[in-house]
Amino acid sequence: MGLPPGSTLERNTFRCASPDCGVEIGDDTRVVDNVWRNYEDSEALVVTGNGNLIERNTFGASDRTSVEVRGRGNLLRANTFNVDGFSGPVIEIANGANVLEANVVLPTPDGDRAGVGIRFTADGNAFGNNRLGALVPVDVGATVQTDWGGNVPF
Repeated sequence: MGLPPGSTLERNTFRCASPDCGVEIGDDTRVVDNVWRNYEDSEALVVTGNGNLIERNTFGASDRTSVEVRGRGNLLRANTFNVDGFSGPVIEIANGANVLEANVVLPTPDGDRAGVGIRFTADGNAFGNNRLGALVPVDVGATVQTDWGGNVPF
């Protein structure tokens, strides 16, 4: 499902049990206070645009990356990502000028930590005050990021 620029996606519950059924957003979209449950081979949210706010959403444990950011100037703040041993990145950032603040990667009850909490594949992002239940909390690879601190691995 794709949303046009300038949309608001607020207080919804998404449940998906088939491949490729995530939501894709363009520019200047607000994605706030939603609950996502993707059970199959699909990202819950793909951010292709710029200037989006992704805030206070809850993502269920999945076998794919929960949020993939391809755009610039996006803010991911205070989201909760439930995980159970998923080995890939829970959040993947593939462009610059994005901010990740106060997000939580949380193992489900009796579940395992994620393999990677946040993976950056492009330079120039900022992140801080995230709580990351992952074997590799932040994977910057060969990229350059601004870590303003407060990130807590567990």
